[in-house]
Amino acid sequence: MRTLTSFAAAMLLALGAMFGEMAAITGERRSATTIALEPCVVVRISKATIQQKIGACDPFVRALIAILINNLSRVNERYATTNTV
Repeated sequence: MRTLTSFAAAMLLALGAMFGEMAAITGERRSATTIALEPCVVVRISKATIQQKIGACDPFVRALIAILINNLSRVNERYATTNTV
């Protein structure tokens, strides 16, 4: 069993927050693990549902999402190489 002390807390999620969306959109492996610190309700939205919703968007919106994900991925990579957890 893992304990909270064996993980580094990178961020706390607020009510209504979403996580794991980048992996669902890009098809890549997820890059983080989420642990609930207190009882909560989690709603799973399937990769297929997310891809269907994005696929139904205007091509401009799809291109914008792709650009934003690419930018965020590059920032995350730079952060990971300059900071150790």
